[in-house]
Amino acid sequence: MGFPNSLSTREELNEYSTMLIFNVSCFHTGVNFQIEKYLAYIPNAPPSLKLPPPNQEDVVTMERILKSLPNSTISLITMALTKTLGEFSPIDRFYCQTKTEDRKG
Repeated sequence: MGFPNSLSTREELNEYSTMLIFNVSCFHTGVNFQIEKYLAYIPNAPPSLKLPPPNQEDVVTMERILKSLPNSTISLITMALTKTLGEFSPIDRFYCQTKTEDRKG
C-alpha cells in the first residue's frame, strides 16, 4: 500500500497525518521500549544457532537446545544491543499527574 503520490482532501491529509504521528510515537514506544525484556533472554529469540533447526520428527532434548544456542560473545553483544535500543533517551521527558511523578527518561 504505502503512502499515496498525492493527497486531494483534508480527510486524507488528516488520516495520513494521524497514522504517521501514531507510528512515530505510540506504536514505536510500545514496540521498542519493551524489547530488552524479551530479547535479552537469549533462548526467547536467539540471534543465531550453532545447529540447524530440528525437523518435525526429530527429538528435541535440553542438550540439543543448549548446543544450538550462540556462544557467550554473541549472546553478550545481543543483550547489550537490546539494552541500548530499549532505553529511553536522556533528553526524553515524561509528564505525569504531579510534579513528584515527573521523571526524566
